[in-house]
Amino acid sequence: MKSTTFGGTLQTLSPVFSSDTQFLLVGCGARIKCYNIETGLLYNVLETGKTHELTHLQVVGNQVYASADKNLYLWDYNANLLLEVFETESVIHKFLVSDRECFIITKTEKLNRIGPKTGIPEDYTLAQLVKLNLDSRKTQVMYESMNEKLLDLCELQDQLVLVGLNSYMYLSDNGLKRYKSQSKLTCVAGHPTQNMIALGDSIGRIFLAYGNGKSEPKMTEMHWHAHQVNDLCFTGDGVYLLSGGEEAVLVMWQLETGSKAFVPRLGSEIVHVSIAPQHTFYCVGQKDNSIQLISTGDMNVFRTFSGIKAAHLDQKMYPTSVFHLDPINRHLVLNGLPGTLQYYSAIGDHSIKEFDVTNRNRVSKTESKDLRQTHVRFAQHSQDGMWLVTLESRKNDDFDDEYVLKFYQYDLDLQNYFLNTRVDMPHQKDVNSLSLSHGKNGLFCVTTSVDKTFKIYECVQGKTQACWMVRTTHRYNHLVPNSAQFCEDDSFLAVGFGPVLSLWDHRTGQLLHTLSCCATGDDIQKIIFSQQFLITQSKYRLDVWNLLTGSVYWSMMVSLKDIAKDPRTNKFCCVREEGEGGNVCVFDPKSPAPIMIQPLEGKPLHVCYIPTSGDSELIVLDKQFVLHRWSDQTQVQVEPKKQKKSGFGSLLTGPKQVFEKKMDVNNQDFGFFKTPSHILAPPSKMVLSVLRTMLEPKKIVEEQAKTVDMDTAEEFVQPVQSIPDVGSLSKWVSQLVIEHQ
Repeated sequence: MKSTTFGGTLQTLSPVFSSDTQFLLVGCGARIKCYNIETGLLYNVLETGKTHELTHLQVVGNQVYASADKNLYLWDYNANLLLEVFETESVIHKFLVSDRECFIITKTEKLNRIGPKTGIPEDYTLAQLVKLNLDSRKTQVMYESMNEKLLDLCELQDQLVLVGLNSYMYLSDNGLKRYKSQSKLTCVAGHPTQNMIALGDSIGRIFLAYGNGKSEPKMTEMHWHAHQVNDLCFTGDGVYLLSGGEEAVLVMWQLETGSKAFVPRLGSEIVHVSIAPQHTFYCVGQKDNSIQLISTGDMNVFRTFSGIKAAHLDQKMYPTSVFHLDPINRHLVLNGLPGTLQYYSAIGDHSIKEFDVTNRNRVSKTESKDLRQTHVRFAQHSQDGMWLVTLESRKNDDFDDEYVLKFYQYDLDLQNYFLNTRVDMPHQKDVNSLSLSHGKNGLFCVTTSVDKTFKIYECVQGKTQACWMVRTTHRYNHLVPNSAQFCEDDSFLAVGFGPVLSLWDHRTGQLLHTLSCCATGDDIQKIIFSQQFLITQSKYRLDVWNLLTGSVYWSMMVSLKDIAKDPRTNKFCCVREEGEGGNVCVFDPKSPAPIMIQPLEGKPLHVCYIPTSGDSELIVLDKQFVLHRWSDQTQVQVEPKKQKKSGFGSLLTGPKQVFEKKMDVNNQDFGFFKTPSHILAPPSKMVLSVLRTMLEPKKIVEEQAKTVDMDTAEEFVQPVQSIPDVGSLSKWVSQLVIEHQ
């Protein structure tokens, strides 16, 4: 069963209004979202049934045309009914429907040919203008552009205007007239009543070209934008021209007088501009994955439609590292614009609010170099939602990097977070993890750093209000801590130092125990607890530890992107990439056999659970910033794979035999020989694991300990052991301390 998808990018295509200005149609991946302008809610979703992303939209009456790959789709958006599908021979980039004809710009293709002058193979690009008759469905090539990309087209009186990177063309029944441009063109708009077009270029200039194409047009230049002009649009009466660019300012040009009016501080770069048919709204599509409707009466923002704001960011510069649930309102919390956190509704599929962490104004880039903004690296809410901890960082090329740790307290009356404690430079070097305790025995916070230390902060109650103070700072054997996590009952803290897992009493700072898995030397990237089990994620390994015995319960060789625990059960979820997509697997810690395996169309990035009235729902964020949701009803139990049997094998009715791999003892590299003795587990805990790697098993492994086939990954699963009845985790920790001493 397929998952429910939502989220995605809203700024890829120019939004279009319905003919009655009741709806706003927005392209989102392979779907069209229809929003009710009055209420701001999602009205319906038009789907192509395929995975190809839409490339252009146009509304004609009560119908909408959309292009994707080589197909042109026609919907009745009121009835959510797909009426027709027109097939073409080339991938569609842009199109224009006029009467019953459709003019199509094909996607630029890279081809190879024998040079007519040189006689040797050479590469070239080809884009075409094709006319499609919507009645007969016949196509005709009207123009071919070699080595020049065709950007857009518009209708001007009784002719077409076609725009390339370095030229613009007038196409009519009398033929084609081509004129070169002195600069790189970016967009075009045709005047509704006159023979005039507006051209935008890459350095912020706007050219008004007067003429019908029979002779070279007369040009008028207008210049305000500091960077390239992204889009142009004439009002219905042709009196004003609207333009937008990186300055996040909507500029309204009065053509007769040349005067300008501005709608400033829109928050992000403008990539699309459109106007409602009744001239009641200006629609501005912005690079931060949002759309704003501006009322033409008072020039104020009437409505905002926002997707996931981090969708347009460079993930190498501003990685999306925050993805969890707001405990108070059950909203998703993830990175927004640089320096902010975004709260997103998984039910309504819209942005709730943005929380500004850095309180800095947005600064446009200088020339062609982007300025490095402050980024929220980590953020976590307390279990009751009354505290929010963030860590922001800013990378500087000429100065030292900056790190700030902030503690926010929630105000129930104002329904917002306010800064309580600020810690500048909590560590001397980069901070690589942050974790908050569950608040059962006081509230603690831990940060780990590349400077080989981890610090524990405690929330203390002062005379007037609570504040946060550093309680202890720890080092361990000159190793770098990569991850940390408090256990569910807050009785101890687990910190990963490379492949070594250490357990600490965060109140006294005492090292309680160390757990070391000698199979691989991968650094522990993430730690989660599930009652008596502790799950660690490494680069190429997943380990499940039984804390009651202090040994690995089962393990698996697999590369994962993220893991998360179900807050209502013991189950946990893993996501991993596979080819162009990925897999979602749900496990019970007691068994390496997955409870659920679901394929994922996009490459996964993060995963978390959302508690509902019934069972928890699973939310996965992929690299295209599309959210996939599974509920308990959509979970599919994994069936054992059927394998072909030979004629002799079909006679056997016994269970399938699974044996561990035979290991070469002489060439086996036992990691514990290189590990300091004081951090190793007691020999009584290690001897069984060592013997298993040296001796070939003679018995059949129990069914629940079978190796799970993860297709491309190679797994090594240890047999499941019985769980001894040893009280709570706190009793086990005390027992380990006595044994260690």
